[in-house]
Amino acid sequence: MKSTLTLTVTIKQAFVTALIAMVISAVSFGILEPALGHAQTDEFLVTQTITSEISFVASTSDVVMTPNLQSLTGGTSLGTTTVVIRTNDNDGYNLTIHFSSTTAMARNGGGGVINNYVATATPDFAYNTGQVFGQLAYRVTGAQAADVDPTFRDNGAACGTGGGNTYGACWMGPETAGNAEMIINRASSTPGGGSTTTLNFRVTIPANPNPTIPDGVYVATSTLTAVTN
Repeated sequence: MKSTLTLTVTIKQAFVTALIAMVISAVSFGILEPALGHAQTDEFLVTQTITSEISFVASTSDVVMTPNLQSLTGGTSLGTTTVVIRTNDNDGYNLTIHFSSTTAMARNGGGGVINNYVATATPDFAYNTGQVFGQLAYRVTGAQAADVDPTFRDNGAACGTGGGNTYGACWMGPETAGNAEMIINRASSTPGGGSTTTLNFRVTIPANPNPTIPDGVYVATSTLTAVTN
């Protein structure tokens, strides 16, 4: 009888121990591995790089100065062209102009030049007609005044200072050393249709210029270069 009782108790203890072990295991499983019993998330990224790009929307038109000028009596002629730049670069772009010769305008076939305008460091707010020689000058208008390089901005009376871009003001001569001159420095991307810059050119010849200017066709070759910032 004693053996039977001992066996019964042992079985009960084993059963209770096994039951406790199962409960502990289940609780531990729920604590240590909660994700297996619930919804899961897994976040990941899709990355695409867009590179910057810049282009001229259309070719810049050649400039034909009008009217024709006579060397002995002199006069003034004007010409205009526009350039449209498009870029998606967040930092914008800069635009420079470079004349192929240190004396910008030369006679086809040689034998004569029209000198550079005298202002080559800071533009003159008003065009200077007091020189005794013929000269070529240019000026810049941007789509926004802030786009124009500070050299060509004005305060309404002087250039190289202020935030204005007064039309008809700030006349500059080609770089005498043949270097490129910054004319536009835009700090943002352009609209879809691009950003327009206008270049005005002016040739003046005084009466009886010195040196003389032989008759003929005079040409200045200029290059515009646009680079993202």
